[in-house]
Amino acid sequence: MDWTVLLKSQQIDFIERLKSGRLLHSELEGRHSELTIISGDKLNQLRNFCWEMVRKYRPDDPRKYFINNMKGKLGEEVIKARLGNFVTEVDYEKKVGGDGKIDFYLTSEPSVGIQVKARYGDIYTVQWSISKQEIEKNAVLVCVLIQEEVNEAQTNYSLVFAGFIPTMILKNENKTSVQINELLYCSGLQSFLESCAKTLIENSIKPIFECEENKKGNTLAINKKKNDYTESQFINLANEYFYLGNYCHQTSNYINAIAYYTQVLKLNPYFIEAYLSRGIAFNNLGKYQEAITDFDRVIKINPSEFKAYNSRGISRLYLNDKQGAADNFNIAINIIKNTAAEIYYNRGYIFYCIGKIKEAIDDFTESIKMNKRYYLPYLVRGTCRSIIKDKEGAIKDYTITVRMNPKCDEAYFYLGLNAEEAGNIKRAITYYNAAIATNNNNDKYYLHRGNIRYKMRDNNGAIADYTSAININFSLDIAFSKRGTVRYKVKDKSGAVEDYTQAININPKDFTSYFNRSIARYELGDKQGAIKDYNQACSINPQIVKSKKVNQMGEILFSKNSSLAMLTDSYQEHETEFEELSYADDDERDNDFYTNYICSTDFDESF
Repeated sequence: MDWTVLLKSQQIDFIERLKSGRLLHSELEGRHSELTIISGDKLNQLRNFCWEMVRKYRPDDPRKYFINNMKGKLGEEVIKARLGNFVTEVDYEKKVGGDGKIDFYLTSEPSVGIQVKARYGDIYTVQWSISKQEIEKNAVLVCVLIQEEVNEAQTNYSLVFAGFIPTMILKNENKTSVQINELLYCSGLQSFLESCAKTLIENSIKPIFECEENKKGNTLAINKKKNDYTESQFINLANEYFYLGNYCHQTSNYINAIAYYTQVLKLNPYFIEAYLSRGIAFNNLGKYQEAITDFDRVIKINPSEFKAYNSRGISRLYLNDKQGAADNFNIAINIIKNTAAEIYYNRGYIFYCIGKIKEAIDDFTESIKMNKRYYLPYLVRGTCRSIIKDKEGAIKDYTITVRMNPKCDEAYFYLGLNAEEAGNIKRAITYYNAAIATNNNNDKYYLHRGNIRYKMRDNNGAIADYTSAININFSLDIAFSKRGTVRYKVKDKSGAVEDYTQAININPKDFTSYFNRSIARYELGDKQGAIKDYNQACSINPQIVKSKKVNQMGEILFSKNSSLAMLTDSYQEHETEFEELSYADDDERDNDFYTNYICSTDFDESF
């Protein structure tokens, strides 16, 4: 009897119970359950992950991106709860390239991929779609039905394990979407996956493996042939022949060596070392064309195998093809140099991350020596040089970076920071403009340009830049705080209060915004609110009471005869002092007028 018949029958019964809401429910991981409830800490973990993905990739439609990620993670959590250690863990790593079209692997057999799809909808119309690429890479499609509409504020989800379908069925029927009545009952999933693993081991079949990418980014996908041996027997036998071939090669018995290498390649036609060794043996016998054929096969499998180019160059040289030999040797040298350059860069970056700046600079310098066309070592070496106060060296590295890669927005940004620190405001804004023109989706570029525009008294431009930073990253409290300062400056006190309030909502320990809001509230006639904010600012950071301006504000709020005029009058009289105040008594580093009363994020270090 067809093994699917019973599962199809059970699926019909399951659908009827789903309609009436009478589903089997177990909270134990690894136990069969048609219903899974996700709420509390687990839901918060999923929600935080999805927001982190939004912040990382900054999509055009953040809400849609959040919801799509949430659907995917909800579905994965259901399958992990039902299969437990039988499958790999849920992937919470935030990778640029995604999950490679595979959500889970079997723990015992990584060749078996599992694709999970979670959808919200009516059971009569809901469909689960799968791409052709996902069908090729996975053994099974698992479907989850979300009973609540997914949104940012949902407090719990009741998730239904709707069923599964082997991708082979989809491939044979040329289908890319299924409805719930086409699925097999969920209880049969683990048995099906166990049979997949057993079949693979018995037949020594691995679906697809990928070799290293070549310089153009192309990937060679190679299907392994079926074999009569089990996987362990296959590997051991191929290795035994390879060792025998090497022994003959070392004793200059090249004919027998070739025979053994040929036997290896019959067992495994993708054994690169066997092709290389057989090619060298052919060279030693003067059979240069046969050798070139073997080296060509190696390069087809792995275009970055420098030994194949080097050996093919020798064959070309014996055939008196000097140009062909030179071309092959050049390619081999470039591969070695580029590989070494990348290794030095990678180690240098690790040194940079753990704070070993001198060692990082040394490695980036070695990387540059080996490949002067590789711009990334210049970029990060510039950052390292900035850390050790080698401003001239940093600017030189950033300049070389943008010359090599005019699309490197980070280099423009760092050049802007250096120009700003040197007091060259016009040059700084030019670099920030270039960074934004290259990448208009980075909040810190707008934030820093907004700071410069504020220094230049371009209040409207500063507000526009802070607004752009907020639109990119709505959780950027400092942008709200700074925009609040500029809004106060242009007499929009209500708008200033709104921005300071948003900054505080994001960062409840932002005493800067509490203090600034106390001033704005006082001027709007809300003295009680102003006193409350002032006290909160001093409570969060008691050290700010050492500031003259904070004490002045305290006198205004708690003295019957004082008014804010004593501060505003002082500002009008000493505008330059307030605008460029460096806090002679406090070492304040923020240049905003209203944050002259308070401090930047480094305030607590300045006393």
